[in-house]
Amino acid sequence: MFARLFVFALLVVVSVSPAMAKWITNNDGCMFWGKETSPSKLDTHWSGGCTGGKANGEGILMYRHREGSQMVTFKFTGTLLDGMLAEGTIWRHDGGLVSGTFEDNKLSDGFIKTPTGDFFKGSFVDGKLNGPGMLSSAKGLLYEGVFANGSIEGAGTMWFPNGLVFVGTFRNNAPNGVGDCVLESRKGRCRVSQRMEPVWEE
Repeated sequence: MFARLFVFALLVVVSVSPAMAKWITNNDGCMFWGKETSPSKLDTHWSGGCTGGKANGEGILMYRHREGSQMVTFKFTGTLLDGMLAEGTIWRHDGGLVSGTFEDNKLSDGFIKTPTGDFFKGSFVDGKLNGPGMLSSAKGLLYEGVFANGSIEGAGTMWFPNGLVFVGTFRNNAPNGVGDCVLESRKGRCRVSQRMEPVWEE
C-alpha cells in the first residue's frame, strides 16, 4: 500500500549524463551545456547575453533533444553562468516543473513537480531528495521530514489521506515502529498498518 503512494521512480532527474552531454552552439555562436540536439542550429535559442562565447545572465533557453524515441523541446527560464544552468525553472514537455538553484546542470535546491501532480521540495543530489524536505502526493499524502537518496528515511511527520497523522521515525518510505498518532479526536501511541490504519498501543 505504501509503495503505491509514492512515485520516487518518477522523479525528474535534472542532470545531463556525460554520454549525452556536450557544448551546443546556437545560430548566434553562443555556447551552452546541454543534451544532444537535432542537427540544425535553428532548433536552439538563447535570449540572454553571451560572454566569452558562452551564454550568461538572464534569459530563455530552448533547444530540441532526444528523449527516448522522440524529439522534445527543452525550455529553461532564468540565469545561466558560463553556459550552465544557475537559477531558474525548467518547463518540461510532459507538464512537469523543475525550479531552483543548479550546480553542474543539476538541481541542487528547490522543487520538482511531476506531470502526475506529485510535489517534492528540498535539497537534491542527482535529482533525488536528501536531508530535510517535503513530499506532497497527488493521492493526498503529505510528509515533512528527512529523506535519503530519494526515500523517506529518518524522523518526520506524515499526514495520511484518511486523516491519520503519524509523528515518528520512517524507514523505506513507511512509518517504522511506534510513534505519536492523531486520528479525529483520538490521540496516543500507535503503529501504522499496511492499510494505513492505526494499531493503537494500550
